[in-house]
Amino acid sequence: MVAKNIVVVCVSHETNTFSPVPTPLHSFGVGKGPLRGAEAYKAFRGTGTATGGLIELAEQIGARVEVPIVARCLPSSAVEDAAYEAITDELCAAVEKARREGKCDALFMELHGAMVTQSLEDGDGPLLQRLRKSNPDLLIALSLDFHGNVTAEMVSAPTSVVGYKTFPHLDMKETGIRTGQITLAAMEGKVHPVRVWGNIPLLVHMQRMNTSDQPLKDLMQMAVDAERLPGVLSVSIFPGCPLADTREAGLSCIVVTDGDEALGIEIRDRILSHAWAMRAGYTVDPEPLE
Repeated sequence: MVAKNIVVVCVSHETNTFSPVPTPLHSFGVGKGPLRGAEAYKAFRGTGTATGGLIELAEQIGARVEVPIVARCLPSSAVEDAAYEAITDELCAAVEKARREGKCDALFMELHGAMVTQSLEDGDGPLLQRLRKSNPDLLIALSLDFHGNVTAEMVSAPTSVVGYKTFPHLDMKETGIRTGQITLAAMEGKVHPVRVWGNIPLLVHMQRMNTSDQPLKDLMQMAVDAERLPGVLSVSIFPGCPLADTREAGLSCIVVTDGDEALGIEIRDRILSHAWAMRAGYTVDPEPLE
């Protein structure tokens, strides 16, 4: 099967639960709420974002692209429940409508992975589970931010899930393209993605997250090296967002293999064990003012 119709959506908020800045609906956009339809498509087509990469890939294969909603917001406090419900209800309704009309062969998504709402410590996982429950056979490609506080709910619903490998973020578009390619290959029966996830109780200081410096430089290289192994589709390491004060905040790893769960577990455990062994390097001792 070749995808002829692809729906691209984005809901992205990196929550800082210590921030006093509120996050109502109108914050998700340029002060007027989410972008929709042609406006969203025009705003993100050709950009270096994961959403831009997902649109580019869909167009490369000649698919009809629909972008019903893009809701992005700068870091701020927990998303107001009313805003979360409005955005997720609209997104799910748009996917349902496209499915009924035969206009959604695959769903391409960009989420941040560290969205907290007034009522939910994890706002991304329940959205993915809701989509999966109402669309059991829907192929879903998911792109996540490097600072995602990944949960089991986020990982179990998509067909493929890939995170950025750089901070500062230089590979956002490439991340979107990669997760989309895995999902399209699954659609054609070329691969059978199996996702393995795990985390450790480690909060990485924000000033230790530069991927061109130690200790993350070596850790991210382990992911790149593992992706060269036969049967490995992607390896993503998420240092997490320590500014989101939630139970599962912290460093995690997702390995996507072609049907080989044991291989995914071995790679995940090796990477997380290395991260734990280097845990002293993820702290910062600031120089006293004197």
